[in-house]
Amino acid sequence: MVANNTYMSENALTPGIGTAYYERTAAQSAIAFSRLQTIPDLVKQLKRMDLPYRVSTFPSGSVLTALLRAPRGDGSESIALVAQLSDLNLRKDEVNPVGLLLSLVSFLEGERWLCKDILLVIVDSSEPEHTVQAWLHEYHFSTIAAQHGAEDIYGGVLHAGVIQVALVLDFEPLVSMSHLVFKPVSVNGLLPNLDLLNAAARITRWNGGPDVWLMDPAEFDVPSTAFVAEASRLFSDLVSLVQPVKNPDVANLFLFMWKQARGSPTGLHAFFLPYHIDAFTMKAIRVSGGKVVSVEKLGGLLECTIRCANNLIEQLHQSFFYYLLTSAYTYVSIGQYMISLAAVVSPMLLAFLWDSWDLGLEDALIPLARWAVFQAVGGLLFVLPLWAHFWVDFEYEKAWLSMLVGVTPVLFFAILPFVSQLVSGFFSSGLVERQNPLTTALAVRICGMLPMMVFISACSLVNFSFAFGVSCLVVPMAVLIGRGPTNRFTSILHALLLLLLSPPALLMGMAHLSGMDVVSLLFYLVNQYTAYTALFFPFFSLIYVPFHLSLIDAVLHRF
Repeated sequence: MVANNTYMSENALTPGIGTAYYERTAAQSAIAFSRLQTIPDLVKQLKRMDLPYRVSTFPSGSVLTALLRAPRGDGSESIALVAQLSDLNLRKDEVNPVGLLLSLVSFLEGERWLCKDILLVIVDSSEPEHTVQAWLHEYHFSTIAAQHGAEDIYGGVLHAGVIQVALVLDFEPLVSMSHLVFKPVSVNGLLPNLDLLNAAARITRWNGGPDVWLMDPAEFDVPSTAFVAEASRLFSDLVSLVQPVKNPDVANLFLFMWKQARGSPTGLHAFFLPYHIDAFTMKAIRVSGGKVVSVEKLGGLLECTIRCANNLIEQLHQSFFYYLLTSAYTYVSIGQYMISLAAVVSPMLLAFLWDSWDLGLEDALIPLARWAVFQAVGGLLFVLPLWAHFWVDFEYEKAWLSMLVGVTPVLFFAILPFVSQLVSGFFSSGLVERQNPLTTALAVRICGMLPMMVFISACSLVNFSFAFGVSCLVVPMAVLIGRGPTNRFTSILHALLLLLLSPPALLMGMAHLSGMDVVSLLFYLVNQYTAYTALFFPFFSLIYVPFHLSLIDAVLHRF
């Protein structure tokens, strides 16, 4: 059967119909091409192959592009093959990504079935992420800039029509491989169309390829990832107590959600997805266990994957862009995982509706004034690190962040309660009578919960894993803290919980798990936001800080 046991919404892909011929004819050339480790050497080879090429130079590095025209195409669509140039020394018979892709392009020159151009993209940079970002921007907007008379300062780019699919290779020089690692997660949890991953995974299985993983073993060297892996393993063990057969997919699901929630790019493919180009990274590794095959086998797998993408007559759109992978072959769709988020958030929604039922407009005037102060504090904590990032010299930026980290706890627990009292007293004089403290505490909680619920709802469609993690943190706080019996014991207990979950305490905990100090962590978060618009820093400063301060204010009113 064609595409047997494969979920496919896009029938045109037909992943089971193609046969790989690369290994039989062109695999040996990959070894020779891998010895070309500089841009001039690659340019000479492209000239011998009579392929049009262009070297684009950016502040962070260079990009060499070459174009193979499809014999049956009109030049309006293309498939990008991407690799990073490496200067690692090669041992006998070892192959690197550039050599493999160059040999594949050489092989495809004689194929008559191509109807989409092949765009070879080779990145030579110590900061490949920034270089690829700059190249993609120039690729998509240089034509517009030229029409407005803008000077071409980067040497131009080689255009090949609309890029429909991008396949990125990333591995150390190898002779053989035991596993393939698929990396689909992009910036802020964006994912490629599920059909593309399904096609590549099934092609790998049917053509005698290695096992496919979703996690690179090297990622477990990161302390935070190792912690999540251990926590997911323990959770999987607990699930196995209820379900007799232990299911490793539970641990895989947690690790995939962790990678998505972080919002950081997991490969060069991440920068193609914001341009609506379906892309993912394939990394070959050699570890103990698994089926060992020659690394040239990857060329045949890429050939069949390119053939699938070549069959498309329109952009991938039939299948899901919202999913969670439990393995390379199984997934959880949006219709299933959204139920879990609704179940987690529903107590917070019910508490919000219950608390706001008996409150009138007059009851909300003082709490709104207090909440405005808290929101201004969050805005200040958002703006100051960005100001330091863009306007303070690099050597002084960490010193500025160190001062900010030192001042924040004093701001939270000493100054703000006094300021909020002054503001509420100013707004209450002449407007409304002095409120019952419990009514004020209730209204302040409501003002803090509303922005948080709006954020979770909006974020759930952008980065579900991040929204789910945020919900697990804030829903118990919103439901439990500032509610219940009004006695000193519960108030002290709530205050201790708020201290443990305060923004400074969370930063210290995250820094410990990440193996960094607090200032370095904050520096990293700011850079992730400015470079990739990652969600954590704006959430932490603009949403979580005002939310936490509103709970502190509510608890103080109960003493």
